[in-house]
Amino acid sequence: MKPDLVVLHYFISDPEPRPPGKNSLVLRHSYLAAYLYDRFRTIGLAAEGKTDLFKFYSDIYDDRNPYWADTLARIASMRDMAARDHVPFVVMLIPDFHNLANGTPYGALYAKMEKGFSERGITTINTFPAFQTRYGGNESAIWIQRDDPHPNAKGHELMAEVLGDYLAKPDAFTLPESGTARHP
Repeated sequence: MKPDLVVLHYFISDPEPRPPGKNSLVLRHSYLAAYLYDRFRTIGLAAEGKTDLFKFYSDIYDDRNPYWADTLARIASMRDMAARDHVPFVVMLIPDFHNLANGTPYGALYAKMEKGFSERGITTINTFPAFQTRYGGNESAIWIQRDDPHPNAKGHELMAEVLGDYLAKPDAFTLPESGTARHP
């Protein structure tokens, strides 16, 4: 495979450790089983007092968290592999769609992610500002359904729009180590 561009869609919970064996065959092939598992997991987390989503994410991005450091290193390695083949590599930050309102503390977390990638020479597209501008205070308009905040068609359309705007820039395909542009 020889891609023209690699775009890594990066979600805020990506550094969260996921022990092997948690992705069972039943959960992969049964929507009902996955739905029920998610509901029981949510109830279990609430029973343990783990209901503050922002605190959960803040802990992931604490500078002392080895999973965040490992994530940065692994993504830099992916970028290096792409660069060896002269393929531009971009990380596109996909926000959590629970709170996009003005003044949300999530903005600082997205800025920290973007800074962490940028400090390693990784091109980053932060979609949070576009989502905040268009859907801040009306987050459920981009949810698949009322109790599932994954992005619906409108959310995916905005992601495509932000990526398209980036790709339309004349220097979108400049490789960081060489300064040369590669256009598909």
